[in-house]
Amino acid sequence: EANLDRSELMSVYEKYPNFLGESGPSDIHGYGNYVLSIDGEMGSPVFNLWFFDSGDYSKFPSIDGYDWIWGDQIQWYVTTSKSLESSNNS
Repeated sequence: EANLDRSELMSVYEKYPNFLGESGPSDIHGYGNYVLSIDGEMGSPVFNLWFFDSGDYSKFPSIDGYDWIWGDQIQWYVTTSKSLESSNNS
């Protein structure tokens, strides 16, 4: 892990046949932001699992520890959630 950057690490994970995650979207913070829809018995989505990449470490020297969820990730969640809700209620 130490020799790979975060996008390279995600590319390694994506090669595993049972890995359900995905990279992207590329226009927001993080490499592993995605939604995994879980289908019910009838084959239609019954709920979603949301994954947010909180990054590695804080970019601010005065703040110790890990990074956080950014506003563009929250906006992606709101937009994607509305889109999924609209398409699943049609």
